[in-house]
Amino acid sequence: MNARDPSNVPSETDDIPEALVANLLRDCSKHFDLVVVDSPAILSSPGSMPFIECADRAIMVVEWARTERQAVIEALGTLGAHARKVAGVVLNKVPADWYRIFDNGRYRGYYAYGNGLPSPQGRAVAS
Repeated sequence: MNARDPSNVPSETDDIPEALVANLLRDCSKHFDLVVVDSPAILSSPGSMPFIECADRAIMVVEWARTERQAVIEALGTLGAHARKVAGVVLNKVPADWYRIFDNGRYRGYYAYGNGLPSPQGRAVAS
């Protein structure tokens, strides 16, 4: 679940009945241990609500240097009682330089990935 989609384009999911989503997720959960649904951004698409209402847990995706803190707060407020289902937040598109601050040099290979240097798995990657 995204906090905000800057395009503000209506989603095809806006008209999906909640009962249909609930039945689909229930059927999927009978066959799979984990069902992952990539839903539209919560603030720009009211069609996202049936997904969170029927979910056991949700993960919010927040884009580095683009999603404002207030948008995240607003998205959680929009969820109401369902906000307790948010198990965590993924901060995506974080520049590799920021990892260096928090990893104590453990992921040096990650920074070079794609530059013709050894990847974290030890295989060379062409640039």
